[in-house]
Amino acid sequence: MAKKCGFEGNQDMYGMGIRSGYYLQWYGAILAAWIAKDEANGLRIANSLFVTATFLALVISTIRADPSLDQMPIVETYIILFLSFGNYLVLVPTFIWRLLTGFKPQWDPSRFPRVSPGRVYSVCNTTILVTVLIFQLWFWFHKVPQLDGEECTQYGFFFWKFALNDKVFRAINIVPSAFLLGICGWTVGGIAWRIFMRGQNWREVKGHQRKYVPINEVPKSRVYTLQVIDSVAQGIVTTTIIVGVELSIIWNDIHGVHDVSNAGQTIPLFLGFAGIVMVIYVRYWKKDTEEVLAETATGDPGDIDLAPVQGMESEYAGNTSMNVGLLSGQSRPPRQPQPYKPALKQQAHAPAWEGGHGASQGYYRTG
Repeated sequence: MAKKCGFEGNQDMYGMGIRSGYYLQWYGAILAAWIAKDEANGLRIANSLFVTATFLALVISTIRADPSLDQMPIVETYIILFLSFGNYLVLVPTFIWRLLTGFKPQWDPSRFPRVSPGRVYSVCNTTILVTVLIFQLWFWFHKVPQLDGEECTQYGFFFWKFALNDKVFRAINIVPSAFLLGICGWTVGGIAWRIFMRGQNWREVKGHQRKYVPINEVPKSRVYTLQVIDSVAQGIVTTTIIVGVELSIIWNDIHGVHDVSNAGQTIPLFLGFAGIVMVIYVRYWKKDTEEVLAETATGDPGDIDLAPVQGMESEYAGNTSMNVGLLSGQSRPPRQPQPYKPALKQQAHAPAWEGGHGASQGYYRTG
């Protein structure tokens, strides 16, 4: 029986809090596309920032690692890559579906997303994906073969337990990475060709790509079905990745990565949980809260009793004139009672109100 390579894992890279943060973000993005579209892109961006930060840390650790000291076991790199970029594997079933449907855009789930990711996010996401695919290929071609001389076996996941340096398992990981890298290169190369060689601008290129999708001719029921298929595929891939990461940690007897006792674990866990809470809040409570605030703010200044203020102004004016008389040597005249004048409703549209805060908010009519 092969010997396990048990060791203390790098909690700062794939501790329980970090892993849970990834899992919550993945499921949150899928859920947001259906019940809170305004939050979907925010969760996507947050996940991309997580991925970028983790990948940079992985590259730095790989460069600094001393092979003679065995500072970073190869299986750790495998787990970090699987955790950070396994979610991109949803592109594999997408391309398989395209192959089965004859690459017809009318049957392509990626043509009808629930929430459009946006141009900037697409460019940044593609850049990150290309970078990590190159790193993946280097890892499987250069690093994994170094396990051939090891006494213990390090394991990976593909719906079963495989040795990382198993030739079949390496091929299973190399082929999808090379395939996705080729697709990204073809897409980016095509766009660059149209922009730099044909002189087209970005809008013309995007329009050229979209004109092949007769969106007006596609039945709404089909669009909805394709969106459901896409979300189900994302959910299946996400669940598979979670199972694969956790089993890989168990199979390789990695300890020290199962608690959330420090800020490095609680922060990503809290951010992932907050994303789920925000999606649910936006779906079920945000509109009700906005309606209550709007109703509270729509008061009518005409209903405010201004008579006491007007009385004070009249008394102040009278006192001023009396004080001037006293300074000139005149005796104080007897104070005459002022009759009450209920001029409230008549003054609601007086020119003194025009241009005030109430008028700018449209709380009442002026004129």
